[in-house]
Amino acid sequence: MVSNPRIALRLAFSLLVFIFGSDSLLGQPIPLEPGWSVRLVAGDLGRLGGGLAYDPVSTDLFVTGLVEAPGPTYENRVYRITQSGVVTTIHSALIFEDNRQFSYLAFDPVSRIINFNPGQLPLPTPSMRRIDEFGNLIEDVPSGGYILFTGMSFAPDGKLYLNGERTGQFGFGIARYNEEDDTFTTVHPVVGDGSMNSGLSFDPQGNAYVAGSGLFRVDTNGTISELSGFSYVGSTFGDGSAFASDGGRGNLWRVAPDGSGRSQFATGHMSAEELVYGGNGRLYVIDRGQSIWEYAFIPEPTTPSMWILFGVLVSCLRSGNSVCEAT
Repeated sequence: MVSNPRIALRLAFSLLVFIFGSDSLLGQPIPLEPGWSVRLVAGDLGRLGGGLAYDPVSTDLFVTGLVEAPGPTYENRVYRITQSGVVTTIHSALIFEDNRQFSYLAFDPVSRIINFNPGQLPLPTPSMRRIDEFGNLIEDVPSGGYILFTGMSFAPDGKLYLNGERTGQFGFGIARYNEEDDTFTTVHPVVGDGSMNSGLSFDPQGNAYVAGSGLFRVDTNGTISELSGFSYVGSTFGDGSAFASDGGRGNLWRVAPDGSGRSQFATGHMSAEELVYGGNGRLYVIDRGQSIWEYAFIPEPTTPSMWILFGVLVSCLRSGNSVCEAT
């Protein structure tokens, strides 16, 4: 008998693959930690970008996407998605065949402003667009010397941070957006081995987690450490751990923030991309750029064992307690 629940889940998944084939199960995520469930929030959304944010007030999700438009153009969109799967386009803009798209996205629940960027070379001017939660344009912000922005996230200090590469600088670092004068300040010149980083997230203490050629932790003193030496696409922090997605391999990983190791959290995605841990204690994941899945922890109800119930019954009968008669 297999006593480890995680190993048992993996064996069960392997058996299903053996019986039904991998193609029939592909894209059906399976959580590998006991107590976690998974459900489809919204699917068949076409082509989603790398932007995914959670609103703790409405519990809605904000997502960037791209659809083909008439003629040699595409239409960039920002979607608002409810927990029941209702999808609403709140903002759109036409682009041409160079295929720049609204990619990474961050939402400020205090100011109610959505920030997003193209995420593809070369960055047009402006480099970042800001809209309100209903999709109304607030402003377009110039790139400030950066040639590419990728992951973006708000930190506990209320500031917006982005993975970015400056002109004349090799490698991706972390930049801070200064709202007061619409400028960008380099906070960390290079994080990782110089290759492109994508996911960016923060823990409650303000430590940053960057996904790229590995999963890197940048603490509040600026010390950079590699938590996991595998390639990742997205990162988020919640439930006391960093979570990371590994793209086309279809897996989600729970990574210890002290670098002590990682464990496989889920498998079965067609391509696990951007992810965000919501204020409702649930993990949301973009799968293959067209659907969004939710992982939720649902503790199993604890029921008294038969021996405990038998002991209570014996005690009641011996004492002649009227409460026992009522039960």
